Amino acid sequence: MTRTRAVRMAICAAVLTTPIVLSAQGGPVLARAALDGRPVSVTTEDVKLEVLLLRRAGNAAAYASVDSLEPVLSRVLTRKLLAAEAARQHIDRDPMVTTYMVRSSDAALVDSLTGRVGAAVDTSEAAVKTFFEAHADQFRSAPRRKVRHIVVPTEADAKAAREAIAGGATFETVARARNTDKTRESGGDLGWFAQGSMVKAFDDVVFAAEKGAVAGPVQTAMGWHLVLVEDVDAGSLPPLPLVRDKVIEAMRQDAMAQLTKRLVDEAKPVIDRAALEELLK
Repeated sequence: MTRTRAVRMAICAAVLTTPIVLSAQGGPVLARAALDGRPVSVTTEDVKLEVLLLRRAGNAAAYASVDSLEPVLSRVLTRKLLAAEAARQHIDRDPMVTTYMVRSSDAALVDSLTGRVGAAVDTSEAAVKTFFEAHADQFRSAPRRKVRHIVVPTEADAKAAREAIAGGATFETVARARNTDKTRESGGDLGWFAQGSMVKAFDDVVFAAEKGAVAGPVQTAMGWHLVLVEDVDAGSLPPLPLVRDKVIEAMRQDAMAQLTKRLVDEAKPVIDRAALEELLK
């Protein structure tokens, strides 16, 4: 077996057969280098952490072979060599860099804590079902409305359009005759849209109206609107199996939110508003 082949097999054995967890121990050294006599090395833990971060970024099935791990090892080694060069130039003594390094350390600790809190969540079928039922609105699809609108420049124009409808003209006919936007050709057809997807004033009027009702006028930046609610979808709760992964993620977020609240309650932080004001000067 060639030396290169042996190194490749060592990487694969060290990384792929060990659970990917953060550790204070470096583990076996996979690559060595030196700058000004100072050693620069890459350990199994370095590569395992890199793989963990890459998988979290959406490459769950990747990095499962020696060929895919060698570029990871090279990337880690390159980063360490560049960091060593930065230290050789005393960049690590720059106050801003020091602050950033502390912040990065905090972020790494929080990331690790988040992972541990999430891993400790009970994800049994019973626990998932209980959370799903208790937070059903969180997983329910948003209410929707199928809508036509008439949009005109002034409130008086909108009232005149309403009078035309009250006099027997269909909403679609009036929209085709008076609309000032591109929906004029389709009789004001806006199709289906979910609650919260339109500007608030328009959205509020639409979702307060019953099916078949003409509502308005309401003003937006486009002009004055009348709306016709043609159909209603109240939203639905999908079967648990279809959203199980989302439920588990919500459970983990909830556990982290509870921990955060407990820590804030315990620490009783005091904010110096005067200092904040000085910061803005």
